[in-house]
Amino acid sequence: MPTITLQIGNSDDHLPQARWHDYVEVVRTLLEAGPAQIHFFGAPPNWAPWQNAAWVFVAEREQIPALQAALIEIRARFEQDSFAWTEGETTFL
Repeated sequence: MPTITLQIGNSDDHLPQARWHDYVEVVRTLLEAGPAQIHFFGAPPNWAPWQNAAWVFVAEREQIPALQAALIEIRARFEQDSFAWTEGETTFL
């Protein structure tokens, strides 16, 4: 089962605060309701000059394409250019 890091951001300040909140909430809801088993969520302090958020989670490999498609739809709905998706296998040493 791959470990995935998903990063979203609003560094260009394209989204006003309320819309940024909605974007993060929609992504959170998707991940929590779907195939993801979330291990970590983080964001910078609220006084930082940028807005971003990151989740680290695992998901079954066969569920990843549908999850990516849903995230792409959400990204487009919030008029964002991209999100960062890092996927790999975790090794315990």
